[in-house]
Amino acid sequence: MQVPSFRFVWCLAVLLATAFSQEPSGATLPPGVRAVWDAAAAFRETTPTREKLCVNGLWRWQPAAAGATSIPATQWGHFKVPGAWPGITDYMQKDAQGVFAHDQWKSRRLGEVSAAWYQREITLPATWSGRRITLSAEYVNSIAEVWLDGTRLGEIRFPGGELDLTPAGRPGATHTLSLLVTALPLKAVLLSYADTNTAREVKGRVARRGLCGDVFLVATPPGARIADVKIDPSFRRREIAFDVALDALAANTAYTLEARITREGRTVKTITSRAFAAADLAAGRFAFTANWLPDTLWDLHTPQNTFDVGCTLLAADGRPADTAFTTRFGFREFWIEGRDFYLNGSRLQLSVVPLDNAQVSAALASYAGARESLERLKSIGINFVYTHNYGCEPGSHLGFAEILRAADDVGMLVSFSQPHFSHYDWKAADADHANGYAAHAAFYVRAAQNHPAVVAYAMNHNSTGYAEDMNPDLIDGLRDPRNASAQANAKLALRAEAIVRRRDASRVIYHHSSGNLGAMHTINFYPNFAPVQELSDWFGHWATVGVKPLFLCEYGAPFTWDWTMYRGWYKGVREFGSAAVPWEFCLAEWNAQSSATARSRSARRKRTTSAGRRSSSPPANSGTAGTIRIRSAPATSTSASRSSRVTWPTTGPPTARGASPRSRRGNSARGGSCGPASIASGRTSRSTGRASSAPASAPTSSKAATNAWISRLRATIGCRPPRRRPCCATTDRCWRGSPENPPRSPARITSSPPASPSKNN
Repeated sequence: MQVPSFRFVWCLAVLLATAFSQEPSGATLPPGVRAVWDAAAAFRETTPTREKLCVNGLWRWQPAAAGATSIPATQWGHFKVPGAWPGITDYMQKDAQGVFAHDQWKSRRLGEVSAAWYQREITLPATWSGRRITLSAEYVNSIAEVWLDGTRLGEIRFPGGELDLTPAGRPGATHTLSLLVTALPLKAVLLSYADTNTAREVKGRVARRGLCGDVFLVATPPGARIADVKIDPSFRRREIAFDVALDALAANTAYTLEARITREGRTVKTITSRAFAAADLAAGRFAFTANWLPDTLWDLHTPQNTFDVGCTLLAADGRPADTAFTTRFGFREFWIEGRDFYLNGSRLQLSVVPLDNAQVSAALASYAGARESLERLKSIGINFVYTHNYGCEPGSHLGFAEILRAADDVGMLVSFSQPHFSHYDWKAADADHANGYAAHAAFYVRAAQNHPAVVAYAMNHNSTGYAEDMNPDLIDGLRDPRNASAQANAKLALRAEAIVRRRDASRVIYHHSSGNLGAMHTINFYPNFAPVQELSDWFGHWATVGVKPLFLCEYGAPFTWDWTMYRGWYKGVREFGSAAVPWEFCLAEWNAQSSATARSRSARRKRTTSAGRRSSSPPANSGTAGTIRIRSAPATSTSASRSSRVTWPTTGPPTARGASPRSRRGNSARGGSCGPASIASGRTSRSTGRASSAPASAPTSSKAATNAWISRLRATIGCRPPRRRPCCATTDRCWRGSPENPPRSPARITSSPPASPSKNN
């Protein structure tokens, strides 16, 4: 069955513009808004043996008192499901949905709410008689206690799952469904399995709280049934594999599985497994494969090439015991070969950015919001995104279902984040199975497994790197210069990777900013103001002898914040990326070096002008900012020349003079501070680091004139020419050192903290 593009339009609770409404419970809605709970208007999906109804929409809602155990009768407001409770906003997170508050609590600060009640009426279809009825929540932050008509039935814990309503639910009847959702950190969620009351006492911030994914009522057969269908197509092997989870199989009974592949309603392939019994299952799953390579592959430029699979569990007599909901997939394969990535047999270069939609708001996590973001990225040449949640603990993101569906439809490759090993306890002998990591990894694999856009898993962000992971001579996949601490982290990261790989071996798995660990060499690559020649030669060693791909999973040149914080001091403290950012210091510190040089050249200018010689140096630094006007080359042979300005502050930290910028990790001293790319191209302004309105490039009248112009410009603002061989060739100068023991270039590294700026943000 084809899923509609805007699922929320068809969900059970639809907002209609009608007359003023006052509900019996006292929950008041504004004029023109009414909560409509009509099963006929709900999104639903049906097979011969099962059905599900969406119960998203406007629910009754109110903050809960600490330790609440009884359902409130009054003071209800309204809030839309799915979505995070409002009140916590930052640069990454914005409120997209408001709360219709009751007068009794409308002045309460919702950002401080850690528990809330949800309530609505549900009508179970009469056709569900004799079936198993469950409440399914895609993504919960963090624990949802469930009541039906005032009877507590159990809990759904982070990250999501289902709860059996069959004992209390009566098909054909209308029930009151109530949920108490408590936002708890991961440690409390894991503790809740043993002691729920103690778990509620654990303190911790949960940024995105509540029912943050779709909610469904689901009816399935009470006996043997399909629990999950995972599809793995292989372009290289020309086959398709099915890995199916099964529940409640009868003992000593033979079953078969049948997969019917359709496209636009037409059957293109039917695959039937061999007969099996419950004893043949491995970890509750049964796998079977078939040779098949369709003519239409899912690819970056052919995302419309998708298929639907209907998987049916057949009893020994051939009758269907259960037919699962339709699963959509695309036939494609992504792999690594040597130093290169391949998609369906074609070598592929990745253009990568992070994707933040699941962190920002429910609006951007919807299908429409995600599709717009992905289409914009694709239009500027981006073909690969990684989900920007660096952890998978409660509150780290909203539901991903619509985002991944949009990526499938747009043709955008996705690296999907897996849980971070550092959030779990690995000390126990059975930790790999019992510390919670395996269960959570299984959840995230299941969320991504049948989306053709998801070709990789990103893991253990920013925890397994080391000081030399940017060293050009060590980016080759052959050497791994980790210290003891980094080795310990790497071992835990690889244990976590093995758990994910057991769930899904069909996708590339890598560790974000890990250096030489796993499938590829990954770096947070922030070279700052390295000379253009050095940047050009940085990956020469890897290109010559490298044995695995090089992935700049983060990159920025220049990256003024970290460059400043790593290379020196601020208020007597040396920080490494986590400091409160003194923005005016970070953006101006580079310019202070130019200013110091300008002061020395000012005296020379005065001497030369007194001798009757004309000077081209900048004006004297006497308390006002100076400027250099740079004539830019025409964009085409017929376009007019334009001017751009390079500005610098007049004062700055006195010890900044001659200081050398260093890489983000503090593992190198960049000997050169600027080059043709950072000057002649005019891509950044030296006063703000922002994009300039006009490119500043050298005159094009002759090669000699261009070289002379660049030399004069370097001399004016104090830049030395780039080295004709990469700085990394001089290992003693560039790579011996750490944030605690700077590299040995005393002429360009100061040991005392610079003076504090006059103003701190």
